[in-house]
Amino acid sequence: MILKYYNFIKKAKNTHMNQLKSHIKFFSFLLLNLLFISAAQLHGAPVYSFENGTNGWWSYASKNSSVKLSCDKSTGAKSKASLKVDYKYGGTGSYLGIGIQPKWSVKPQQWKECVPGYFSLGLKSSTPCRIRIEFRTKSKNTYRFSINGISPMWGIYSMQFSDFKAKNNKPLDLTKETISQIVIVPYKSGSKPKELWVDSVSLTPGTLPTSSAPAFFGAKGKILTNDDIPVNDAKVSLLDYKCSKILGQATSDANGNYTIKKQDNQAAYTVDPPSANTGFSSQKVVLKIDAKKYAEKYKWHTLKKGFMPITIKLEPRKTLQPLRVVGNVLKNSDNQEVWLQGLCIDSLEWSATGDNMLKSTSVAVQQWKANCIRIPVKDSFWFGKGKYQKDKGKYYRNLLDNIITYASTNGVYVVIDLHKFGAPMPEHVTFWKDVATRYKNNPAVIFELFNEPHGISWNTWKNGGDLKKHKHKDKNVAENNQKNSGNYSPGMQALVNAVRETGANNLIIVGGLDWSYNLSGILKGYALKDHTDGNGIMYSSHIYPWKAGWQHNFLDAAEKYPLFIGEVGDLRSWDDFKFIPQSMHREKVGNGIWAKDMIGTIQKHRLNWTAFSFHPRCGPMVISDWNYTPTPYWGIYVKQALVDGKTFKANKIR
Repeated sequence: MILKYYNFIKKAKNTHMNQLKSHIKFFSFLLLNLLFISAAQLHGAPVYSFENGTNGWWSYASKNSSVKLSCDKSTGAKSKASLKVDYKYGGTGSYLGIGIQPKWSVKPQQWKECVPGYFSLGLKSSTPCRIRIEFRTKSKNTYRFSINGISPMWGIYSMQFSDFKAKNNKPLDLTKETISQIVIVPYKSGSKPKELWVDSVSLTPGTLPTSSAPAFFGAKGKILTNDDIPVNDAKVSLLDYKCSKILGQATSDANGNYTIKKQDNQAAYTVDPPSANTGFSSQKVVLKIDAKKYAEKYKWHTLKKGFMPITIKLEPRKTLQPLRVVGNVLKNSDNQEVWLQGLCIDSLEWSATGDNMLKSTSVAVQQWKANCIRIPVKDSFWFGKGKYQKDKGKYYRNLLDNIITYASTNGVYVVIDLHKFGAPMPEHVTFWKDVATRYKNNPAVIFELFNEPHGISWNTWKNGGDLKKHKHKDKNVAENNQKNSGNYSPGMQALVNAVRETGANNLIIVGGLDWSYNLSGILKGYALKDHTDGNGIMYSSHIYPWKAGWQHNFLDAAEKYPLFIGEVGDLRSWDDFKFIPQSMHREKVGNGIWAKDMIGTIQKHRLNWTAFSFHPRCGPMVISDWNYTPTPYWGIYVKQALVDGKTFKANKIR
């Protein structure tokens, strides 16, 4: 939903502009959209959009900076396409920008029709950023205006021409100046690659209101059941942009109506049912209310008053039963067999804040129909020891709480995976005691004790021991160079005991050797022992195209124990996984043959599984972007299996 942003913010500082003038070589293109602009076209209509590409736009960069312009037809704001800017700043003194030199065929009297008037454009950014807009004139003057808070949501930004100021603070006067170039300069914030989108550049006559925003923002609407029955006494919370702080609350009346007032610019909504007896789950509406921007889901809409109308429908709560091991399958409390199928949602193993974790969970549950999600985590982040963590891990733990709450109320199980490599360390005993205490006997939570053991014997894997006595024997040691923190491992049995000693009976998952692929030792006397009050142990195997010997490494074990294929995925190309030796490139990848045989094998043996990875930058990828588009070489088959229930034939066992 678009909310007009009447953007009156402080003027920009002048940075390196004299340097820019001597380095920039301007390219002049003829813009078909701008050649024959009439006075009528200036009345609020877009004068440039990007359906036909990036014609007329140019970029500049220096000192190891880089800029790439492209036409993005998947993420347009008001139009069918937008200008995508991929940019990266270099070292000290580097600069970059994009611009347009249209050679408009607009006579001076036509410009006067936009006096007074304002300039608008659509913007969004991959990460929150600040930009400077510069109007350069035929008289060689430059007028600047800065915009703060460009966010990952599309927003329309409007500013009076008179708000553009020259270096001497002189405002732009269109009766005396003619615009020859429009330049957009992102402010420098780190050297990592970033993305900015631009759309719908327009000029409009008239004066913007003097206030930067309505007096208050809030929401009003109804709380209804899925059958349109009003819900009385339900609490609605207005949250801050990060959904971490309650800014305002209201309670629905007998007719389901609620109203929230809050003097705040950024918010999201959650609803809590009046009591656990209502049978309705807590639902987070996938909508961020922002007085300055709009949520893409709702297209373009002008907020005329301070309230946004939201009608919230509560879905019936789905209750989960704890899972337990019975033979080589999982069963719930009603003795019904449960087959876990879902997605591995990554990023909390490398980021203390995660990448779109709640959104990805929602999409995995609602759109991809997963009944299980695997969440890799890092023990140092859990305890707040990350480089930028200042809250002792509170945000990290609360985020995982929110993921589990959302999943469980939608009937989905969550596997917490301690994403470590090599051998269990003593600190992992401490980690599991803390995690198990927090989630003990939560029917939705399953504990995966250690991601990918490797380089140790089966005896050390189970019982622990001195790691100095063991040399790495795994063939693919370059897959991850993470080192153990010490020379002694307590072993997997100690991690099982640590969980059970807290009183937690949750189902446990343990991965085998060879980077959690080989389970042959489980059948040779190295199976772990569960406590009598535990719900059992399920063994995990990670399967990729470079792994051979399926029967020996995991299918034999599947005849006796339930298996969890916690990581599995096909590759786009072997070039994406250069750490895998050429000798292990056993077949062609990316053509769907391996993917269909693998899923077919999983289905034939009813192996529990979570496809890797539900993140567009963690390979092998299930999705190619944050629109959750399935990758053609792997994700498309995963989605067919999960959503459509498509059955694949296992033509070949590797």
